[in-house]
Amino acid sequence: MCRSDEVDNCHREDRTHPIDEVMDNGLASGSSGSQPFPDTQAFQAPDLPSRRNSYQNRAPESVSASSRSGQSPFTPASFVANYQDTRGLSLGAALDSDRSVEGETRDSLDTLLQHNLSEPVNSQRKHDPIDMGFISRPSAQNLYEGFFKHFNCLVGLLDPSLYTFSYTRSRSSLLFTMILTISSRIFQPESHKPVRDHAEFLLGQALLACDSAVENIWAIIFPNPEPFQTPLVCLLRDYIRLYSNSVFLHRMIASGSRSTSHDLTTHTARVCFCSALSVLRQAIEMGELEIIYYLWDTAHLMIAFSAMMIPKLLRQDIDESSVSKNAAINTVTQVTSAYVSAAKSIGASDPENNTILAQGRLFSGILARLKAELVQANTDMMSPAMPDNLSISGLSWIEDQLNRSTFFSDGRMEPPLSEYGDMDTQTVGPNEDMSSFIPQVYEEFDLMLDDDFVNARYFEIGMVGMGSMGSMMSLLFAEKGCKVYYFDISEYNMKAAEKMVKDVNEETRVFRQHSYKQLCEEIYSENHPRIIIFSIPHGNPGDKCVKALRPHMTKGDIILDCSNEFYGNTERRQADLAKDGIFYVGCGVSGGYQSARAGPSMSPGGDPQALEIIMPLLRRVAAKDRDGKPCTSPIGPGGSGHYVKMIHNGIEQGMMSVISEVWYILTKGLELSYEEAAGVFERWNQTSELYNTFLIYIAVDINRTKDEKGRYVLGRVQDKVVQDVDNTEGTGTWACEEAVRLHVPAANIVSAHLFRCTSAELSQRAADAEASGRWQSSAMKVALRDDLIEDLRKATYFCLLLCFTQGLQIIREMDQQREWHINYQDLLHVWSAGSIIQAGGIMDLLHKVYNESPNQKNNLLSNSQLEKQLTTLLPSMKRCVLTALEADMVIPAMSQSLEYYKYSTSVDLPTQLTEAELDYFGNHKFDLKEEQRGEPSKGKHHFEWKPAKGESDKSRL
Repeated sequence: MCRSDEVDNCHREDRTHPIDEVMDNGLASGSSGSQPFPDTQAFQAPDLPSRRNSYQNRAPESVSASSRSGQSPFTPASFVANYQDTRGLSLGAALDSDRSVEGETRDSLDTLLQHNLSEPVNSQRKHDPIDMGFISRPSAQNLYEGFFKHFNCLVGLLDPSLYTFSYTRSRSSLLFTMILTISSRIFQPESHKPVRDHAEFLLGQALLACDSAVENIWAIIFPNPEPFQTPLVCLLRDYIRLYSNSVFLHRMIASGSRSTSHDLTTHTARVCFCSALSVLRQAIEMGELEIIYYLWDTAHLMIAFSAMMIPKLLRQDIDESSVSKNAAINTVTQVTSAYVSAAKSIGASDPENNTILAQGRLFSGILARLKAELVQANTDMMSPAMPDNLSISGLSWIEDQLNRSTFFSDGRMEPPLSEYGDMDTQTVGPNEDMSSFIPQVYEEFDLMLDDDFVNARYFEIGMVGMGSMGSMMSLLFAEKGCKVYYFDISEYNMKAAEKMVKDVNEETRVFRQHSYKQLCEEIYSENHPRIIIFSIPHGNPGDKCVKALRPHMTKGDIILDCSNEFYGNTERRQADLAKDGIFYVGCGVSGGYQSARAGPSMSPGGDPQALEIIMPLLRRVAAKDRDGKPCTSPIGPGGSGHYVKMIHNGIEQGMMSVISEVWYILTKGLELSYEEAAGVFERWNQTSELYNTFLIYIAVDINRTKDEKGRYVLGRVQDKVVQDVDNTEGTGTWACEEAVRLHVPAANIVSAHLFRCTSAELSQRAADAEASGRWQSSAMKVALRDDLIEDLRKATYFCLLLCFTQGLQIIREMDQQREWHINYQDLLHVWSAGSIIQAGGIMDLLHKVYNESPNQKNNLLSNSQLEKQLTTLLPSMKRCVLTALEADMVIPAMSQSLEYYKYSTSVDLPTQLTEAELDYFGNHKFDLKEEQRGEPSKGKHHFEWKPAKGESDKSRL
């Protein structure tokens, strides 16, 4: 694309550092905007008539004919006309008449601005945040000067044979202008509402001026448009317009729509959504990988943000004339692939091609920090004692970053925060997995628009227990907008928590308390009840915590017990605390400490009034499914929340036993290496009914992980599971007890638990092995190894299905006894993400089962859909068990799965003799085969198999 005589000016490496151009040219230094830019990339408008025709023939329908002809299909006119109140005020503080900018011809710029604004510049600067002292004037002036210099540079490019990529400069200064202006709105107490209202639309006016300037600049650069209306030129123009509109949208979203109508926000979101799709599809159709590389950091944000979040946040779908959500996601995937290819192509010889990634992460970090401060500011606004001269640390942090020498004058993009120092500098472009590089800023905007959470005003919570789960949940709640005050009776846990909080820079959100009383005092508010979260061992520790907290709590306060507590204890505490009007909610939390940090599956149960209060908070922090729906839902009254988590852990035990037995067959029976076993599990988890099964997913990682000496970690792990035996975890035992108490034949769950208990006694097993001659499994003798592996896949699916049916049967029995009225579709959704028993394929099938029979009262095995699956899988299940038994493999859960299915679906069992023997010696009676099959009730018949006789009977003979 470069002219041959300008090759020296077209530095390919500079294209991977678009922000560097801004820094090298003195964004904050006050240097002239009209001076030459040595690194400006000048290009000759390509003469591509054949390519243009080809592009028009291939252009997607979403790109309008006007776009193909050079006219942008998306302009701001439609919504500018409806937003008159933003057009009258320009950037008075930036255009300070008392301070001229060296080398800048202000008149031409003022003329340009005045031409596009209906009212004159506001020179009085009424309620200006700079003059009010909330933002340092040097920082604001530097930013605003940089903003206008870049456009002045564009205006100066009058040579119609050239065009430039100077939009990269505009992009960077616009981002910082947005940050500065939003910050001026955020960090004001309620007494300064006029300041906030003014700053709220300050950025909008700048962006409208920017958008109008783009039109004028384009007319100057291309006064005779026809020779230059190539697809590439149209693409760049549409991109600049997209950028200004998208930042305008972000401004409206960040403002919380205080002065912006809902319809306008929705309309602008749609404009940006469609415009982003158009721009990216143009680039893809043209094959312009380098352009996609440049456009990515903004365009992918608008695609993902609009397609995945706007419909949910604004509670309405994109209209039918727009591209559907699925089509948008497909486009994101397309662009991802193109971007990765472009990044690898452009940066093949450039070891520092991760600059754009660093830039994106930096901006995300800044905005995330802004959001954290927004929540704090909102909390502060609610305080009647808020001083007018409040100093907000977040603003100081922003100003510090804006004034850093490395940020503006080093010719390089160095992330200023230590948390970005560990980025992978070897990776070219983002990871192909979209979820790994979509910026955190999306979630931050989501948090900003969660009306339920903001209206609930539960910004301060207490955390009791700072072990592995409690400490991770504390950080999670803090990141989701809460202040967390924590206490633990263990000094070790407290010190570890302090270090953790400091390491992740959350000292302004997470605070150590020195007693239960102090914790309760800190989170007291007249506007809402206290919420205190438990993450403690089950049993007596919970009773002690309740006793210590109770004197300092008041009517309406809520204890949210996120421990693995026995449901009976939960209900006992609920009844006791209800005497004082205090709510106690038992909430199951699944996912381990990793999910506790990132977002767990949560199953709360208790008083409906308390559930209504805490649900906005739980929806905020819970894991999200593929569609962004939180994996939490009210389970029911009483101890139902803890009960379903208890059975969840029983299902988990059964699943883990099955997967470990299959792994044992793969590695011991088929003699696969750990790496080969990992490959098998990986294929199953990606392409079969076992897809998205968490326990199989982590089995891949475990089989592949090596220590610092290159040894497989798994190979050094002892074969004992002690959590059930040492009483650190009670849910597995309780689940088995419930199965027995409710007469549910949960064979997988019980056998898995007994297997774990036996494994814990390694010393005893060693002694028994010595006595028995050290019995060993042997390698399997199979003709076709791949066929057996396929049978194992089907057998695994068979067994895991039965784990779920048994667990759900236990819950159903208890539900019917207690009349909890559990919604099983909701329960399955709670387990669909963030949960240890997450299993996409199985959940999909069970959802269909419950859709067919929402009030499933019979055993799930009687469902036709489920029975069809199990019947199809049965031959593979039998072959696996038979082959494993021949090789003396240890397969208690697998063999029990087969036996459970056989006896649960049979009407001719050996228990026929058992019933007769019970009648023989115990007179327990029985029913006859010719009679109608009935419920499990005592039989009506007795046969005197052998009359009872004693000594007196003999004397009569």
